[in-house]
Amino acid sequence: MTEDSSDSCSVATESSGVEVLYRDPAAGDGGGIAKEPSDVFLRSLEDLVNDDDVNAVLQAQRHMVNRFEKTNEMLQSFNTLSSIRFDETQEMFKKHTQTLLDMKKDLDHIFRRIRELKGKVSKQYPEAFQAAEVQVRQWEESAMTPISPLPEGATLTATDDLSTNDLSVSAQQTKVLEPPNIQDQDMTFH
Repeated sequence: MTEDSSDSCSVATESSGVEVLYRDPAAGDGGGIAKEPSDVFLRSLEDLVNDDDVNAVLQAQRHMVNRFEKTNEMLQSFNTLSSIRFDETQEMFKKHTQTLLDMKKDLDHIFRRIRELKGKVSKQYPEAFQAAEVQVRQWEESAMTPISPLPEGATLTATDDLSTNDLSVSAQQTKVLEPPNIQDQDMTFH
């Protein structure tokens, strides 16, 4: 930094090539602008930054703020909708759970009644109950055996006519499971 001094002003040339005029406030002529070194430093910083770049950064920041606000609104609406759907689903779940519990109670009651009735029948009619039990076991065993696959050349077709709700199945070979014929045995209850 070099200085030229004439009257009460001094000119300083900085290493960047900028000349700065300093007026000595003690000189008392009062006719100039007094510049402090901090003012000079700030002025040189302002000259280093391009106004277009600053405006571009500010515009990009405004754009990002707008995007973040829109994203925030979308997330808030999603959270609100999710909360509503969750409440609806929770209510449905509670109703279905209660229905299942009621059904379980009913089935427990039914099976208890069946066991009681089987016990009564087995005590009152032991021979008939034993014969019926054997037939039921045979029928269950035959129902549990897998049906043999269709022989070669046999076709299985299924058509579903939605207008009449008919479902027709045709095959060359079919096996129908029927319950045992209870009328063949003499089972009279007194």
